[in-house]
Amino acid sequence: MKDLQTKAFELLNTKFGNKAQMVKAIEVTSWPGSVRLTGSKNMPEDEAGSRLNMGFAVALALFRGKVGTYDFSLENIRSKEISDLFGKVSIKSDPSLESKENNIRGSKVKIILLNGEKHEKTVQLPRGELGNSLSLQDLHNKYYDCINDYWPKTKQKRILDVIDNLDKIDHISYLTDSIIN
Repeated sequence: MKDLQTKAFELLNTKFGNKAQMVKAIEVTSWPGSVRLTGSKNMPEDEAGSRLNMGFAVALALFRGKVGTYDFSLENIRSKEISDLFGKVSIKSDPSLESKENNIRGSKVKIILLNGEKHEKTVQLPRGELGNSLSLQDLHNKYYDCINDYWPKTKQKRILDVIDNLDKIDHISYLTDSIIN
């Protein structure tokens, strides 16, 4: 969910946080398949549902400025500020943001403030997709975001080193042994 929807919103580099009350409306337009899968009009009830809810992901990204795997939590689902932002989100489908031939699966967000100021960003293809690759640093950041504090830092680093050098190892057991030990 993060790579598909919220990247467009993170690219705004806007963290509204406590200024969320300045937001009048959030208009999200995305490719039809995305809206069918994630365009719920209701706040999620649990963590699993939050990961598949575009409106929640948008509100979360705008409130926090950056979204990681562990941000899709009950605490954030119950947040009044995020819920208030969610109530300002409208989602619509636009077939022009989807083209298999042109490798487009886009999203657009427009944030309208109470003073009439508008912020808008369109992304034609999510980062991480073929044609919009992630940098090595982006991949490392994503790895650490997913791992969080599951393993000690030294083990996280050791496993990442193995992953970075998969093409040089003789047998996959080297990776599995790094995870197990």
